[in-house]
Amino acid sequence: MQLQGGAWKKFKVDGFTAATNSFAFTWANLDGSDEQSGSLLRSAYPGKNFGYYNLATNTAVDLEPAAATWDLLFTKYIGFVTQPFPSMYPVAGVLQNREVEALQVDGVPTADATYWGGTFSADINIIGFDWKNFNQGTFQWEYAQDRTYFVKDRVGDIYKLVFTAYGGSANGNMTFNQELVGQASIDEAGRSSALVIAPNPASNTATLIIAAEANAAQLTIVDLNGRVAMQQQLTGLNGLVQRPIDVSALPAGLFIVRVQGDGIEASVRFVKD
Repeated sequence: MQLQGGAWKKFKVDGFTAATNSFAFTWANLDGSDEQSGSLLRSAYPGKNFGYYNLATNTAVDLEPAAATWDLLFTKYIGFVTQPFPSMYPVAGVLQNREVEALQVDGVPTADATYWGGTFSADINIIGFDWKNFNQGTFQWEYAQDRTYFVKDRVGDIYKLVFTAYGGSANGNMTFNQELVGQASIDEAGRSSALVIAPNPASNTATLIIAAEANAAQLTIVDLNGRVAMQQQLTGLNGLVQRPIDVSALPAGLFIVRVQGDGIEASVRFVKD
């Protein structure tokens, strides 16, 4: 491995000891000289993704906030690139908290992209750095016009992210549009509820699937201008229930479906064919 100062070291993890809850490791110069050893106590970093160790000073360091306080890290790291040739290279991008999941959707205009049918992943580099590309001909940053990211945060809310600009070496700023497109709600008694509508898109009848504990709630469907297109009372929402919804009278387009009542407040996007 190469240290920050440019020096190269060989590094070996000697093992993990459960009794002391610690990792042991050894490093040395490439010729084996100046061998040193260290250890990192995992319990010294409660509620955090990683512990850190400075080989230059041979000390453990605490650099990271608690995992419960953040979702995404905008940073520079070493990633695999294919241009101008396959190699590991310093890149600027976005990494996820271990408690956060993300989904990348390609090939669909960002205005129309949805997360329905996709699989969210906890891999930390789902967003990564490849939402941008430096054009060697124009010497300008370019951005994928049909790439959308959906991020499910630590409480289960889902956000839509579309990256629009990168400041490069000038300032490193990463610019994106953010929109809340799905919510995991908690009622007054601290109980969670989840809302799904399928199929999505649908033409005539869709099925509302909701997991909650409530006696009654109101279903409201609104268009993107906030106009109410449909309302309906729901009862008996105890456990996982399904309700058929007649959407045939709705015009084609994008809508927000909300369920509110008895402490429930959940919403999802819905596309009418």
